Amino acid sequence: MNLTYTADIKYARMVSDKCGLGLKIDAVNTQPRTDGRYIYLPPLDPLWSKSSPEYRDWWFSLLHESFHNIHSSDFDLIKDKKIDMRSFVGSVLNIVMDFKIETCNRGEFAGRDSLVHQARYAFAADKIYRHLGKSPPGDTLKPMLEAIWVLDALCRIPWIPEYKADDLAGRLSPDGLGHLETLLSSSTLFANYQGQKTSEDTYNVQQEILTLLEIDQDDPANNKSPEPVEVEDDPEGMGWTKFSAIVASDHGDSNREAGVHIEYDVTQDSDWVPMELEEKDLDKPFPEPVRDRALAAQFDDLFSQVHLSKKIRRELQSMARTRIVTQKRRGRVHKRALYKTAADSNAKVFKQRDVRFSPKSTAVMLLQDWSGSMGHTKFKNACVATHELGRVLQALQVPFGIYGFSTLSMVRNLLFKMKSFSETFRTDVYRDRCVNASHHMHSNADGDYILWAAEQLMKQKATRKILFVLSDGSPAAHDCHGSNNAMGFTQKVVKKIEAMGLIEIYAIGIMDRNVDLIYKHRCSIDRSDELESKLLSVLRNKILAGMTS
Repeated sequence: MNLTYTADIKYARMVSDKCGLGLKIDAVNTQPRTDGRYIYLPPLDPLWSKSSPEYRDWWFSLLHESFHNIHSSDFDLIKDKKIDMRSFVGSVLNIVMDFKIETCNRGEFAGRDSLVHQARYAFAADKIYRHLGKSPPGDTLKPMLEAIWVLDALCRIPWIPEYKADDLAGRLSPDGLGHLETLLSSSTLFANYQGQKTSEDTYNVQQEILTLLEIDQDDPANNKSPEPVEVEDDPEGMGWTKFSAIVASDHGDSNREAGVHIEYDVTQDSDWVPMELEEKDLDKPFPEPVRDRALAAQFDDLFSQVHLSKKIRRELQSMARTRIVTQKRRGRVHKRALYKTAADSNAKVFKQRDVRFSPKSTAVMLLQDWSGSMGHTKFKNACVATHELGRVLQALQVPFGIYGFSTLSMVRNLLFKMKSFSETFRTDVYRDRCVNASHHMHSNADGDYILWAAEQLMKQKATRKILFVLSDGSPAAHDCHGSNNAMGFTQKVVKKIEAMGLIEIYAIGIMDRNVDLIYKHRCSIDRSDELESKLLSVLRNKILAGMTS
């Protein structure tokens, strides 16, 4: 489970934007690629752990394709030199080019170098090692490509030290080992390979390799795409064309519609792709003054009818009293007990202050469903419940935030900031924001917002974190997501967060019991007259119980 999913997506867009590319994330992109304008990636599944190979390879795909665009002059060079990147000569250039982009740009994007390191090595160990030294009879080119790839790996040892212990030279065939010895016999190649900075450097290294291996670049047979080789025509082993497709694929076409660089078997289609959240500005004049002022007056009347904060305040008076506990072995000296030391040198003569109530140890997020299905009485009850919970949390001095969610014109996720963690809760501000938010009640992708809310809670310093979801428990967002699985995704997200044990999730069903299908801990308010008693129970059992020693 990735509780920084939304931050990761924002960072990914920042990376692609810095490299002059757009980013398109969609389940239809089964493999990562770029066309020089956009990077096309499969979904970053929020259910992947940040230590998983899927997460690692997704980021490697993004960074690798971004690095290619930083070095866009490489593609100009390919065109100027008329190199067919599907040929043997092109395959050599691709291997050298990949080294340059990953080495030159190390440190370009903070915190991601280790992912490039891990993904590159894992791919080699899984996909390349087993093919080294196994060439079909008569294939003279594959041992050369293998030797070039091993040279590349040896040059990467400073930042991928795992290659050092793998005896890559020992995996080569006798012909491949001979070619590697030829390459390493050059007094300049190793240093030139590691020192690449520009496209011209890369081209010069490729030329040096071709010269050492006595490959004529002008020979059409070496700079021409080979005929496709069927599996049955290559029974003895993987030929150079297939090996080339693994270690380096085509980057020669500026349009690169098929520019898949490496095929990542671990990147999977996702059943549900969480959309990014756009915050709606609610601090503005009412769009419909007559209608909206009437709704504001209704809220004022409803808010005045529930007074949980007074009841909770009285209940806390006895809990929050500080008392002095004596006969302790450490603390401050209790002067009245000093006489005991005359008879017993081990007497307990210290006192301590016992504070049973610690509001700062808990942080709370209230997440309110503002979808169309929450209209009329549901919507008003949810607002009253959220307002009263906010008023009590403010009285308790518990850090908390209140956010609502819907979709914008049914095409994007829409976030309503009713109260941030840094703001003071005010009834008039909350009321006006509710009125403005009421104009945008469309679909609801609950799972997307729960994922985001969990991420915000994890940023809080409190040791105990609670997420309250006030909803009718009916996720529905097919119109903007293109998937009917809003409920299934929400169930997966909630189950994962509950299993992690870092955040407590409690659902308050508003005039609907669908929350029973999603949340382990929940209650339902079926009628307006139940609101006060149910909320009081929630506050006692979920907030106060965990705030006392």
